[in-house]
Amino acid sequence: MDNVILTADQARENLGNIKSEIEKSLLEGLEKALILLESDAKRECDAIDEGLLRASINHATEENENEFRGRVGTNLEYAPYVHQGTGIYATDGNGRKTGWWFEGDSVKWRGKHFTKGQKPHPFLQTSMDKNRDKLSNIFKNATEGLK
Repeated sequence: MDNVILTADQARENLGNIKSEIEKSLLEGLEKALILLESDAKRECDAIDEGLLRASINHATEENENEFRGRVGTNLEYAPYVHQGTGIYATDGNGRKTGWWFEGDSVKWRGKHFTKGQKPHPFLQTSMDKNRDKLSNIFKNATEGLK
């Protein structure tokens, strides 16, 4: 058996290459996971929106020295109300406890209307919950090539 001798610099370089490969694999897995969640969240909100909410759902990755983060979401002001519900239907009982009147200004909603709120449509949470196994497999596959 031949002895392999590495200098400290060579060992550091090898470790740096390994770390780089691990980070690359994890980022690729994260991107795949985010694409899966984004597309599924868009499908989940199909029945509750005319297109603005669905079109606004996107994903992004962030990385710094110590961690990678992924985000799937929307910047629409009304998205939390759709996701969490409003009024008596609001998640965790955080909504208004009585009904209220509002003035509609669109062709479809012209005039005065009374509501007790809107039931939650947790399109992001539903997507996350139903894809847990797929997400786990994505990261498992991303790291298998590193063994």
